[in-house]
Amino acid sequence: MEKDPRVLRQIRALKDEYQLFTCGLSPSNVDGVTEEHPILTRPSKKQATIIRAKNYLMMKLGQFENLTWDDSVFKKLDVKSYDIIIVNDPREMPLAAALNKSNSKNAKIYFDLHEWYDEVDKDELVNNIFRSLTDKYFPLADITSTVNDEIADLYEQKYGRRPTIVTNAGRYFDIMPTPVAQDKIKMVHHGVLNTSRKLEEMIRLMDHLDDRFSLDLYLVGADEVYKNKLVQISDTKKVRFLPPVKFDNIVPTLSRYDIGLFILQPDVESYKYALPNKLFEFIQGRLALAISPNISMKKIVERYGLGVVGDDFSAEALARKLNSLTADDINEMKSKSHATAAILNDEQGIKAIRQIISSFEK
Repeated sequence: MEKDPRVLRQIRALKDEYQLFTCGLSPSNVDGVTEEHPILTRPSKKQATIIRAKNYLMMKLGQFENLTWDDSVFKKLDVKSYDIIIVNDPREMPLAAALNKSNSKNAKIYFDLHEWYDEVDKDELVNNIFRSLTDKYFPLADITSTVNDEIADLYEQKYGRRPTIVTNAGRYFDIMPTPVAQDKIKMVHHGVLNTSRKLEEMIRLMDHLDDRFSLDLYLVGADEVYKNKLVQISDTKKVRFLPPVKFDNIVPTLSRYDIGLFILQPDVESYKYALPNKLFEFIQGRLALAISPNISMKKIVERYGLGVVGDDFSAEALARKLNSLTADDINEMKSKSHATAAILNDEQGIKAIRQIISSFEK
């Protein structure tokens, strides 16, 4: 939970006005939370063999309700005290429904959909889990939200009800863009160490860029096999792998760079409409942006003139755009990020979250 910016934003928006209880894989570690219950789990290779076998059988049989929790949670949570239950993952919607059965108050359920859950992975079993749970529990939520208009359109078309938009824009940082050197252009990418993201495409990009460009990678995750593969294919003169930084240090760290880089292959439908935290963090860091042409990201970058967008999803397409840039071009893009940072921050998102919660009080 402490590594999920969207969830942390909800907590910080509400903790001063409400008694707030968290239940997740880990605590939020945010001051002011009433109680934290890090009691949920995820199926993983680290679990005991018998538990892994049980989870696998449940998934194969289409029994997705209890993959992340069991009845022991009811001994730890004060199920009768909750007025509103905020859910940030379809896998926890069954728990919210179960909690409500034991709650004489009949708590309201707010379901925040972080992405388009019809197709989130190449593995159809994974897709079936998310799709089935969303199909079943979306209608049971009293209110829903999602990250952008494109995904809201998809949910409205499927379920006949449009989620409220709460973007992934983070808090405003009062900083100035740093000037770009003529002969050294510093690029940065931060994110999850996940094979589905095909991070190697950004490393391959470096083979097509001139000697002005370098890339630093801040990657979170435990897949050392994949990380070693990325290191092996990297040109050490151009690419560095640096330790990830704490959440509150992301934007200050990014601000030392010139260009925020993100290539995301549209291999699954959810990726076509991605509008991730990192895009807004690049903006708060006053960076120029270099991205692949994913629908929602492209719309933001082109609307505000923040950077370059590849003509297709290949490294070569984005390299052509980057190699044509001068230091003055990048400085101008950074200036536009500076102006946009005052617009695309969490002010509207926090207001929307608070309006959603206060609507339950009427």
